[in-house]
Amino acid sequence: MQALFDYLESRTDETVKTLDELVRIPTQVPPGENYGKIMEFMAQKLETLGFVTEKLVMPRDLFEKKNPRLSHLVGDRVNLSAKLDVGAEKTLLVNTHLDVVPASANWSVPPFECTLKDGHIFGRGVADSKGGPAALLTVLSAMKELDIRPKYNLNIALTTDEEMGPYAGLCYLADIGKLEADYFLSMDGDSDDITIASNGNVNWQIDVFGKSYHSGSSFLGVNAIEKSIPVMNELMELKAKVEKRRSKVPASIAISRKTGIKTLLPVLNITVINAGVKQNIVPDSCTMKGDRRYIPEEKF
Repeated sequence: MQALFDYLESRTDETVKTLDELVRIPTQVPPGENYGKIMEFMAQKLETLGFVTEKLVMPRDLFEKKNPRLSHLVGDRVNLSAKLDVGAEKTLLVNTHLDVVPASANWSVPPFECTLKDGHIFGRGVADSKGGPAALLTVLSAMKELDIRPKYNLNIALTTDEEMGPYAGLCYLADIGKLEADYFLSMDGDSDDITIASNGNVNWQIDVFGKSYHSGSSFLGVNAIEKSIPVMNELMELKAKVEKRRSKVPASIAISRKTGIKTLLPVLNITVINAGVKQNIVPDSCTMKGDRRYIPEEKF
């Protein structure tokens, strides 16, 4: 095992180079373009390591049926299945996603390339979740070069649309029978330890309607933003109640180090507010969006 650790240490620059190549393929969702390009990159790498790969594109009609609010997204929803049969009795499924959230305008470094600074690597998706695939390729290369046979057959599922959902690439691969395995390892996220559970997620949207009118005679209209304020106040009161709850499931070491929080906790977020078209027009609608991250003990 020490030989493997020494090999990995000697290949740090190579791993960073691979990560940089992945980050330079912009796969932010929305919109979700370049999925095919990044999956082709990974397929070529894995095929050189002996894997049999298969690109799996979610049919457009299925994507729109399962995700009616996301029908405006463009690009093929490409996923990748890569399998290595070593003759073992059992199979390990390894999964992570290759889509990323969009980069805001406030980045201090170019988001779609890797920048090394103060012992850290900066780039959109470095932690969530392109670092995992880059590290995985290095580990697999090391095992091949050092002639270390995997204990299990490997089934690698690289998926997309995890950042949008609700019916993402992982759901599609499950439904078409591509996730057969005895054990499952998710490489998503930036935790340094192995965690056994995570919060679930429900996305929500509230639409508040009013009546548009010129702001000079706003008393003849109904301001949807103003109508939304009591709703937001109620949501904030609910947030305070929800976030007092605690799970019995341990939180990741990364969270504990940053916050002192020892177990999973539920959260309620308001993350998007859209309203109004012009300063002198009373808005006739206000849309609020957010998510609710729930713990295993909660029932919906």
